[in-house]
Amino acid sequence: MAPALTVVRGLRLQSYARGDYATAHALGEAATAATQDGPTPDALADRHELVRALTGVGWFTEAADLHQETLAARQTLLGADHPDTLASAHALGLALYGLGRFAEDEQHMRYAADGRHRVLGPEHPDTMESRACLSDAIGEQGRWAEAEDLARPNLALSERALGAEHPHTLQSRIALAWLLSRNDQLDEAETLARATVSGSERVLDPEHPRTLNAQDLLAGILLRQHNWHEAEHVARSVAEVRERIFGREHPHTLAIQTRLARILIGAGHRQQARDLVAHTLTAGTRVLGPEHPGTLSCHEVYELATTEEHT
Repeated sequence: MAPALTVVRGLRLQSYARGDYATAHALGEAATAATQDGPTPDALADRHELVRALTGVGWFTEAADLHQETLAARQTLLGADHPDTLASAHALGLALYGLGRFAEDEQHMRYAADGRHRVLGPEHPDTMESRACLSDAIGEQGRWAEAEDLARPNLALSERALGAEHPHTLQSRIALAWLLSRNDQLDEAETLARATVSGSERVLDPEHPRTLNAQDLLAGILLRQHNWHEAEHVARSVAEVRERIFGREHPHTLAIQTRLARILIGAGHRQQARDLVAHTLTAGTRVLGPEHPGTLSCHEVYELATTEEHT
């Protein structure tokens, strides 16, 4: 491997780890362009990291298509249970989650979780990460009890094997917090979400995407508890950082804008909510498509804001 290419790959991985997906994408393109010598393991590794960055910047359709190609190539070249093949299945699941295709996400994430359990062992960080993501996919389909039965022991195992503030433990904790919040177990969900926010701020960075995800969930829990003031404060902070880092029309920015609009309605600021969600609905329809779950949620909030204002 050329020394310069080794440096590019190292910088790309560092950028991805700190949540700088735009830089990781650019470096991945550079590495991929330098390895146009067929589907070798190194070339597929470069493509994999490039496409992970595409998921990070919200290009879910492109990411899903390219991850599917990489997965198929790795299955042929390396075998179905090779760790790199399983990493591609996991990454494809994440892209499908971003598209709202939760049944397909579950299929690929289960493949990754089961394979990693066999090959890497039940206490490997990658295994626990796939199980956490699998519980998300199951929960998004409304199978709350099944999802919690997976997420709760996964968190306990991660805390014991990796420590309370390992990044994978933080992900497992926020996965359980999300499930509990959707199943109306708000007090425990709030405790877990706050712990994840504080841990992520220390271990990752206050503006790391996973920290922002935990804050986003906390805002949603506070919303459901009718704690309007704190919910609005948290949501506005997340919205400002996401817009600055990712752009105003990134899917994650649109999601927190929708949540903020819902909070504003609850707090009685209906005109502010209507102004905000009108832009978000237009952008969401264009970026995500009219049938994406995020767009449908935004449309629901828009209708609520409009109805409330005229009653």
